[in-house]
Amino acid sequence: MLQDAPAHMLPALGLMMFMALAPKDALVLPKGSYKDGEIGTRRSKTGEPVFWECPAPLKAILDQAPAHDAITLCANSDGKPWTVSGFRASWRPLKLRLELARADARRRHWHGPARYCGAAEGAWRALNDANTNWIVDGDRPQRR
Repeated sequence: MLQDAPAHMLPALGLMMFMALAPKDALVLPKGSYKDGEIGTRRSKTGEPVFWECPAPLKAILDQAPAHDAITLCANSDGKPWTVSGFRASWRPLKLRLELARADARRRHWHGPARYCGAAEGAWRALNDANTNWIVDGDRPQRR
């Protein structure tokens, strides 16, 4: 899936995928939160401090991300900070292309894939864009 994404989306997707960050948490990370292969921040919902060493694939994504002047670690194609709605709008065409290209794409969703299926690369599960309050556990949708 990551190989299909545009370069400007990779940092946000990588943070959600490898660090199990919710979109808002990934998109608002300040540039200074990533240093020397480590990320330190606070969860937006709880304020709880979190600190991680980046897995090698995420470190590579962040180190090779397009340069930008945004104050956030992740930036859109204009080099400005993402909004959640802006990211969702950019994710939708990618998701539609993946759905056409892959039979298993019905389980793909941009919201924290590691939350649902561990941090295994490419193991994305979830729902379609219509309702992000549902998750997919195997083939059974469940309310969060």
